[in-house]
Amino acid sequence: MTGSNTRIHMRAAQKVTLQISQVLRAAEEDAARPFRRCAGLAAPGYASQHTVRSALDLIRELSTDIKVTAEKHNLDPLLLAGVVFAENRNDRNWIRGQDWSSIFGLGLVGGAEVKNLVSPLMKSNPAIGVTEVSLAVAAMMDDSGLVPANYGDLSWEERIRVHEEIAKGLSGDERKRILGNLSDSKRSLEYAAKYLNFLADYRDYGDDYALWLSDYNRGLSNWDTTTEYGRRIDVYRKNIEYVLNWRESPATLCIGQIGCAQFYDSAFHGVLP
Repeated sequence: MTGSNTRIHMRAAQKVTLQISQVLRAAEEDAARPFRRCAGLAAPGYASQHTVRSALDLIRELSTDIKVTAEKHNLDPLLLAGVVFAENRNDRNWIRGQDWSSIFGLGLVGGAEVKNLVSPLMKSNPAIGVTEVSLAVAAMMDDSGLVPANYGDLSWEERIRVHEEIAKGLSGDERKRILGNLSDSKRSLEYAAKYLNFLADYRDYGDDYALWLSDYNRGLSNWDTTTEYGRRIDVYRKNIEYVLNWRESPATLCIGQIGCAQFYDSAFHGVLP
């Protein structure tokens, strides 16, 4: 490698490092924004477990819709909230509406998640929205005729292939309609609730929510093992229940006088494990 090429690569590496540093600083500032009213306290470094807080915040924002949808489909709201938490625990990072693909792939952007915009262009069967329901599953929930009569007897691999074929068989208008529905939080919750019941028609999960959510994520299976995704509801159950039933109290309204970021955190998210 020539000296000139070495300098070019070094400058490129320095530029990337600077960009990452700027992103991280901006992210920390965003994480600290809720604490700005805490008696002038700025907490730019208070960003640990940021994705957990972000997912819990989302549940609190959608709590009414989660409860209404769960009741409509005879589900425990905790289970449906568990889907929202598990799906957004990693994707919705420091900045609301942005995931890592936007940071390292297409630059810092706000609004809809970049993944939700790009995934439909790159995959035949994308999973998008607050509950990450796939295109094929949503189509199956809309039209039971798409579900093979022997669906429950198929192997896990065969079911995955069925999903791919269903997605590929959709017309452009059908694909656009379903993706539009999945991008709407209320409709996304509706699809998730239908799919949870769909899974329960083939398998008795009882109160094993970790196993139920594991199959929600990986697809219907006969495995008794749970995934890290499914076990998130066990680890953060108390926090999910807390934000799902959260009510603003006079104490949280007085944070500006208290000036305590940790108090704010426990008030809005519960004590994190």
